[in-house]
Amino acid sequence: MKFSISFLVVLSIIASMLWSACGAKSPDPISPTLSRSPSPPQPTHWFTLNPSATAIPLPTRTPKPTGTPTWVPLPTLPPAEALAIMKELIQTNGGCELPCWWGITPGKTTWKEAYDFLQPLAWLVDIQQMPKVYPDNLFVYFYFAIDDQPTLMNSRIARFSLHKETLSIAWITARQDYDLVSLVKKLGVPAEVWIYITGIPGTGPVVYTLKIFYPNKGIMITLYDYAELVRRNGEDFVRICKKSLINQTGGVVVWSPDEKKEFLDFFREYEETYRYKPIEEVLSISPEEFTRFILEAEVEQCLETPLSVWEE
Repeated sequence: MKFSISFLVVLSIIASMLWSACGAKSPDPISPTLSRSPSPPQPTHWFTLNPSATAIPLPTRTPKPTGTPTWVPLPTLPPAEALAIMKELIQTNGGCELPCWWGITPGKTTWKEAYDFLQPLAWLVDIQQMPKVYPDNLFVYFYFAIDDQPTLMNSRIARFSLHKETLSIAWITARQDYDLVSLVKKLGVPAEVWIYITGIPGTGPVVYTLKIFYPNKGIMITLYDYAELVRRNGEDFVRICKKSLINQTGGVVVWSPDEKKEFLDFFREYEETYRYKPIEEVLSISPEEFTRFILEAEVEQCLETPLSVWEE
């Protein structure tokens, strides 16, 4: 197991999500270019963990404050065994439903339980702090190999945000395989839907990132893919079709519904760069209409947003 404290901006994500072991591959508009350091420095240590070579089922219980602990790395599983366990988790989600992820439930599963389970599966763990935007949080990234030649950009990644004082799980950002139609049908109408368009003509491919926000359920769904540019009556539009939305494997952010969150709580580090807009403003539809679009529209039907609103 190698540890790095280098700054690795990954999201949503996901990076998500960024973050792909199976499903269609799609671009990630926020992933940086990274190179693997041959001899990464040891990180500052924040928590004490007992060594365990075996990933164990995760019981759920109320997290307790752990003070200021010391890092103790756990043995890593053999690559083939870790990959087999990870593939099963991708298929089963650890036998639970969102906002539980891979058997880990924010607000119930303790950080120690989550770490003991995930660290033996990961080929790299990275710890970061963002004191300017998240002074009360620590961020721990787990990099899971998807083949026998793991790299930073060829990994499935999960990011845990921890409350610094208690080391309890604040939220988890991870790639997640799901059927969008089935998931939206189950979750119902979201409270908010946000969109961001990047790569206006002349700067690169046009890509959309869509966020479907369920604050009372502790779930946010992320979708991203290339968009189509169309011109009509002398005006350019970005077109996003249902076929693209339902065929993408995106990411999720999950947290305890008991912790009240607003959409921008998850994007403070990107607030000046990735300026999401509500769909009512740029797609001229409500969350209720968006839900009907996902559940009822023909797959060839599309939504459009004027390109001009993204050129500001």
